Amino acid sequence: VTSHDKVRNIGPELLQYLLGRHAWRFLKFTEDLEDDVVVPVLAGIAHGRLGWDFSDQIIDSAGLIGVDEVHHANRSRSVRRQVSKHLGALVPPARYSSFLASLIEIRAAQTDESRIWDFGSVFATETLITNALRTTAADDSVDSEMRTVIKEHAIDEATHHAYFADLLPRVWQQLSASEQDFLGGTVIPFSIVNYLQPNVSDCVCDLTSWGYTHDEALEIVDETISGNAANTLINSAARPTLMHMQRCGMLENRAVQAGLIANSLRLG
Repeated sequence: VTSHDKVRNIGPELLQYLLGRHAWRFLKFTEDLEDDVVVPVLAGIAHGRLGWDFSDQIIDSAGLIGVDEVHHANRSRSVRRQVSKHLGALVPPARYSSFLASLIEIRAAQTDESRIWDFGSVFATETLITNALRTTAADDSVDSEMRTVIKEHAIDEATHHAYFADLLPRVWQQLSASEQDFLGGTVIPFSIVNYLQPNVSDCVCDLTSWGYTHDEALEIVDETISGNAANTLINSAARPTLMHMQRCGMLENRAVQAGLIANSLRLG
């Protein structure tokens, strides 16, 4: 959005406002994702609550990664406080993203499918986040202190990415046929798209709060982060995750193939 002529031509104050709001939401999302989604799944692995058999090394590593994730949530919270002081009255509402709200609601239901949602969503986010963090850490338009936090996070997430990539085939082999269909055909495609999908409503809200009309804001968003452009970016970012699925044979499953097609995801 900040690259659009109707935004860039206004001047640096608008850019700082939009980047500040985005940074605040990114940090809040990181806190919520780590504390309320990733850490509980790691605890489930460490304590044997997910119902799958893992080696002692995998179990012990889950506990250590959980410590990392709590640290990153705390660091994000600390930096977000500073961003809040900068934004003042312009701080966004503190709420879950739509993606996390859906996952929290599913977990609260405690159905037989909850553990599939737990693992699949965390596998997806932990293998998707690595490149995003690296890209942001190298972006000079991002505040230097925030870049430092993100760089630290990216280093740890490379290890976490490898951990969950290794875990995927171990879990896949222990699932029934219907569970495999559900994990690969529903949970992972949903998680990929909803994690990577640009939040149009937040962007429109930010622009209208600055003074754009609703129609002007929609036009800017549509011309920058919607439609085919967004789908191309999603597929590019999803490639590492899809390749992990391919390596353990998931893409040969018809339900998985159908789920990827339904979500406009493709490898290659």
